[in-house]
Amino acid sequence: MHRRVLNHIKKASHKCNIDRNLYARLLKIDKKINVTFPILLSNGKEQLFKGYRIQHNNILGPYKGGLRFHPDVNEDEVSALATWMTIKCAVQNIPYGGGKGGIQIDPSLYSQEDIKKISKGFSSQLFKYIGAEKDIPGPDVNTNSQIMDWMVQEHKEILESKINHLINPFDYLGVYTGKSLERGGTQGREEATGRGVAMCVHSWAQENNETLVGKTFAVQGFGNVGKYAAELLEIWGMKMIGVGDHTGYLYNYDGIKVNQLLYEKQTINSTSLGKEISRSLFFRIPVDIFIPAALENQIDEEEALYSDWKLVVEAANGPTTDKGDAILNKKGTYVIPDILANSGGVLTSYYEWIQNRYNESWSHEDVLSNIDRQMKYTYQKAISYQNIHECTLREACYIQALQNIQTIFLERKGNKYE
Repeated sequence: MHRRVLNHIKKASHKCNIDRNLYARLLKIDKKINVTFPILLSNGKEQLFKGYRIQHNNILGPYKGGLRFHPDVNEDEVSALATWMTIKCAVQNIPYGGGKGGIQIDPSLYSQEDIKKISKGFSSQLFKYIGAEKDIPGPDVNTNSQIMDWMVQEHKEILESKINHLINPFDYLGVYTGKSLERGGTQGREEATGRGVAMCVHSWAQENNETLVGKTFAVQGFGNVGKYAAELLEIWGMKMIGVGDHTGYLYNYDGIKVNQLLYEKQTINSTSLGKEISRSLFFRIPVDIFIPAALENQIDEEEALYSDWKLVVEAANGPTTDKGDAILNKKGTYVIPDILANSGGVLTSYYEWIQNRYNESWSHEDVLSNIDRQMKYTYQKAISYQNIHECTLREACYIQALQNIQTIFLERKGNKYE
């Protein structure tokens, strides 16, 4: 997977004049952090846990990226995601670099008290590598504001044990984003990524003089991102006719009401709101807009070949393989790539960090309006790059990101020799 994102960087760099030293640096990882730590669990047994933090690049600013708790976490995956974060932050031109981390763990197998111990243990291991101006983790797959709060608490306790003078709250609050409101989090965090996905759909419709009323869509993955994107699209007059996740897939030509699904849902296949279908058939549902909001590598050759979609909006990270992407492009399916489509999350992380830094508290409306404005602006900027370079929107976003990074890189390079 890491090779895939590096290939995107290589391809984009060939279409624009990127400094060769910058190009070489972007193909490398700045630092790989592997940790193993013991935790005494509530059953009285000690268990070792393996964790990762990959710091890809910090030219634009501190490393930024989530921490995931998943049994499949590995160095290659985290390296790819860290590199994607560098590009994603650069697409939005916010002062962050790219990082990512996680623990090899199935959190469903542990009690809340054990998850707390594991979270604090991981935070302790990361202490010397992270900081409000150095590396800023946040939530990701299977992590949330509660876990971030525990990690902040651990970081603060270690900081207090090492420093005798009064601590600036930013020195611990600014280290993690995605915190609860009580611990310095921001309004709008929960719906940020899904809202950004929906704003991309809205921008696409405006750009192509399309009306959204009456259009159909399907969502794979119905966590926070898929749910909030679907809610907004439904409000705008669209109809969700397919939905699925790891528990099953549903289809209903007459539409599946988002609020009803949320009310009834224990698992997707436990509701009576549609016909249960196979994963294979789900990807063949004819819809105007398909939103992959689950995990990586979901749209491969077969899924793309038999798809019948006008637009794909990548709400997940890396949901489309290179082979799948090539087929979609050949079929004329327009793809809004992950590095743009799901960047509402990192935008809101930046807004949280700014609020912590300056001891501010933005309203819910202010946060959402900032997301909307920035997503629209960045989408239009990407379209302009696409038109100039006559390429796919994915390539345009990479070109846009590389040129934003190069601007800062060359400024610093010039200052060095003045």
